[in-house]
Amino acid sequence: IHYQAEVCVYKTTWLGDHYGERELVECSHNVLYNQGQNMTRDALSGVGGNQTLMRRIILCNATAGCAAPNAGASETFNSLSFCGLAPAEGSYATVPTSAGNWSIYTTFTSSCAGTTEINSTRLTNISNASFAGNTFTLVSLQNNDQLTVNWTISVT
Repeated sequence: IHYQAEVCVYKTTWLGDHYGERELVECSHNVLYNQGQNMTRDALSGVGGNQTLMRRIILCNATAGCAAPNAGASETFNSLSFCGLAPAEGSYATVPTSAGNWSIYTTFTSSCAGTTEINSTRLTNISNASFAGNTFTLVSLQNNDQLTVNWTISVT
């Protein structure tokens, strides 16, 4: 089995009375954690039940510290849990153009009047076991700005 994934992050700015255009921040490949490899193995073999579903998207508070992901998932990662940016279960969709492709995505809306800085995300299961991680260009959010994170994953 060959794993490949891309994470795309988009920002939508609140303009006071409506949202502006959705802007691409960055698309890049992620690091599949060793634990994520085991989760894939378990999901494909039917071990673990629903606890293994990797649909939870977590953002990192760049002000508190977010390091580049490594396979051991031991990097500094300070999860955001405020300003409407708390971990969220993403929506799941298959990518219909080919077999073995799917996306997990969600849109976060900032509820803070001050800047919230974000530059990292993780894909986890409901028990917070880390599947994969990604860093991206620093994004600063104001009140009502939106950040969409889309994990597109392919297994061949």
